[in-house]
Amino acid sequence: MTLTGGFPLAPCRPGWLCSLVHHLRALAGIGIAIGALTACGVSTELPKESAQEAVLLRLVATRTDGTPIDLFGLFGRVGDFLVLAENIDTGEQMYFSESGLPPEAAREGWMFLFLATGRYEVIVKPAPDGPASRRFFLAVPAARAVIYGGSLTFTCESGWWKGTRCRPPSEVTDESELAAKIANTMPQEYGPLVTSLLR
Repeated sequence: MTLTGGFPLAPCRPGWLCSLVHHLRALAGIGIAIGALTACGVSTELPKESAQEAVLLRLVATRTDGTPIDLFGLFGRVGDFLVLAENIDTGEQMYFSESGLPPEAAREGWMFLFLATGRYEVIVKPAPDGPASRRFFLAVPAARAVIYGGSLTFTCESGWWKGTRCRPPSEVTDESELAAKIANTMPQEYGPLVTSLLR
C-alpha cells in the first residue's frame, strides 16, 4: 500500500494503532489539498461576518398643540411603539431600542441598532395593534461610522380616559448636528457620524 507521493506503507492490523495510522493518512491528505489550493490562489480562510454599523434614529413626538412629548420619561415609554428594520435581501427583522444610550438622549427620542451593511426598510408602529407608517428606505454603507438615518416626527393625543395615542410618522427631518452630539457620547470605535437619511 502506498500513500500519495510514493511512500510505501505496510498494511496495518485492526486496533488502535491502525486507527491512528488512518487518522495520520487523512491529515496528510488534508494538508496536501490545502497546499494545492493555496498554490492556486484559492483562499482557505473561513468567511468573516458582515461588518456592522451603529444606526441612529430619532422619534420626535408632539401633542396636537405642538408641545413636545417625553417618549422615555421617568415612568418608561409613552405607548408601546415599535421601530422595525427589515433587511430587503434576507428578510431578517430587528428592532431599534433606546437601551444603551445616555438617559438624556433617550428622553429626547433617540434610538439605535447595530445593522449589517445593506438595504433596509424601516417601519414605525405607535402601537403593536395600531396602524403602521409607510416603509422608509434605509441604506447602511460600510463606513465604519455611526449612521444617522434621520428624525421621524408624529403627533399624539392623550387623555386620562384613553391614554396616549399617536399617529404613524410620515416625515423625515435632518438633525445631523444634534446627531453628531449623540454620536460623540458613543464609544470611539463606532466611528464618526455619517448621515444617510431615510427616504
